[in-house]
Amino acid sequence: ASRPSTAPFGNWGLIKGAQRLREDARRAAREAEVQALIEDADDATAPVSSNEDERQLPTRTSLGFLGLPQDTLFGCPKAPPTHVVISLLAGGGRAKIPIPLKRDDSDEVIERQWGKLSAAFNRPDASLIFHLKNHYALIYALREWTSDGKRVRQLLCARKGQRPSAWVDWLEARETILGWAGYKLMVAERCSLFS
Repeated sequence: ASRPSTAPFGNWGLIKGAQRLREDARRAAREAEVQALIEDADDATAPVSSNEDERQLPTRTSLGFLGLPQDTLFGCPKAPPTHVVISLLAGGGRAKIPIPLKRDDSDEVIERQWGKLSAAFNRPDASLIFHLKNHYALIYALREWTSDGKRVRQLLCARKGQRPSAWVDWLEARETILGWAGYKLMVAERCSLFS
């Protein structure tokens, strides 16, 4: 049996999947608005609200995009209550991202990177996702302290499964991310449907 791999899906799959879910929800909201106007035959002079984003949305469903059967619900038969945008937050390589990592970063640069990571983690409208060795894991907590004059910074995530079980040192996480261009930290942010 072949081992499961995140390679065919990658970070782009999470990012595009969230985009498709949002586009599907936008399309459904617009269709419901049009249907409500059609059904409200009494007031033909009612103003119609318009959105600046009038581009044509794709007709494929999110599940179709992922290559899954249309009746797949993943144990969640209801639409999510909020909409999510996923973007890259930290990583190596040439991509322009908010927290670029390099092997030769100075201690001061690494300190600033940790500060930016902490700021992103502390946002009430966002969650962080760590794409590490063949696995995606939420970051559940951050902690830091000084021991014998040395700063220790760690993030709580899951090396296997999704249960928060491993405190990973920030320097180890950086090395993992720098080990392959596909390993990244991502941020999943709540947003309004039409923002």
